[in-house]
Amino acid sequence: MVTTMNKVRLVVIGGGCAGLSLARRLSQFSAAPHTIIIEPRQEYVEDRTWCFWNGQDCTFDHLIQKRWPTVSVSSGQHTAVVELNERHYQMLRSLDFYQDSRALIAASDRVNLKCDESVVSVAQLPNGGWRTQTTRGSYESDFIIDTRPHRATDQNPPTMWQTFLGFEVECDLSVFEPTNADLMDFGAVEGTNIPFIYILPIDEHRALFELTILSPLRQESSGMVAPLLEAIQDKIGSTHFKIVREEFGAIPMGLSQSSASADPTYCHVGMANGSARPSSGYAFCRIQRWAESCCESLMKGSGPLSPSEDTRLVQFMDRIFLQVLRRHPALAPDLFLRMFNRVPIARLLRFLCDNPSLIDALSMVRSLPKLVFIREYFNIAVEPLAHSRTMTCSR
Repeated sequence: MVTTMNKVRLVVIGGGCAGLSLARRLSQFSAAPHTIIIEPRQEYVEDRTWCFWNGQDCTFDHLIQKRWPTVSVSSGQHTAVVELNERHYQMLRSLDFYQDSRALIAASDRVNLKCDESVVSVAQLPNGGWRTQTTRGSYESDFIIDTRPHRATDQNPPTMWQTFLGFEVECDLSVFEPTNADLMDFGAVEGTNIPFIYILPIDEHRALFELTILSPLRQESSGMVAPLLEAIQDKIGSTHFKIVREEFGAIPMGLSQSSASADPTYCHVGMANGSARPSSGYAFCRIQRWAESCCESLMKGSGPLSPSEDTRLVQFMDRIFLQVLRRHPALAPDLFLRMFNRVPIARLLRFLCDNPSLIDALSMVRSLPKLVFIREYFNIAVEPLAHSRTMTCSR
């Protein structure tokens, strides 16, 4: 093990979406704090596809590979097709983001990406700084941003998991309609599992198919391969196809505790630390907003920032919605069809993009079945009282 000591202002543990998003911003400033990003991967590969709505406050126009002017949600014989106008649904490939970010970082003498390097230990120093021991050396820093999950999900389980397995396929014939993205094509709900197929047609011959399962339990990829292949075959019939790449992941939705650290010099960020929207799993633009504000704080000489909390309105609505999905999974297809059929698209997108007004929220509420949501509202309202009584009795 190399034992060289490096002193820097900031150590970022993890060079994924969050770590690189901050690093690419810092690298554009000649007076940026000296920053090290520690990443165990030797090389970056195309392991993710990030999608978001045009008009959100994260600008990556030069990296957008595909835009769709319409989206659809389907279940059985019912389909909602929505014209997005200027708010196109758009896709960014992870490899393009990785390569673009690495090029920006490489041009900076203040920010350094260390690939093929893993963290062994992190210890706080008597002076309040931090020592990060890695497989290649040791770093002393004033601040740490840690993108690793900082709590075990078996001890602090999310309300739901969103597990996805994706195959990008290339067909011999023209079988896809490249102007529409199928956001959700629901299959039969089985127990607590809510499965749907997500189809992003890149052109007439190529598309990304993802089997997504919403469930209280995280799924294994091995059990998702057969139903995903079956869904592809249902869509393209007897047309010959080949799988050109695949991706797999699991997003915790509705984590039970805040990701904020008790020590402001050590921040937790990333998908498992509050960066994903609890009710949808969308994270890319939320991470970009965090990276922008965190960069501003660091450039002012202050410390890093944890992800900002959603408004109370968004937190409340997300919590109720996830509880309904968890306790009434069979309702899921109808709930999403109602939203896309009945809510004006501008209001729906403001809700999905984290900035709904009270009128937008009321429009969402009007589109959904009232009784089940009222019941879950009261269930949530009495939880703090029940917890208080339990704590009192246990003393």
